[in-house]
Amino acid sequence: VQDRDDRQGVDVLEVEKDGIADKAGIRKGDVIVKMNGREVRSADGLRLYSTYNNVGTRNGDVKMEIKRDGKSQVIEIKFPRELKKVDL
Repeated sequence: VQDRDDRQGVDVLEVEKDGIADKAGIRKGDVIVKMNGREVRSADGLRLYSTYNNVGTRNGDVKMEIKRDGKSQVIEIKFPRELKKVDL
């Protein structure tokens, strides 16, 4: 994602094929304007909100308001209930 000059959301620059965002319907070129009802004004803000609210965990499903082709829509992203072990 990338900040917008008008600070009215963040631009989606790419979406991982077959990833969670792709399966939820997020597309390159979308503008994320809200996450769980909270305004998104920067990429850093989106990351911080995601971290502090456990986004991506069993309890971290989210609703994102996006703009696509000038029209608003809400996309719900559901994360797997069983998390895989990740080797670091």
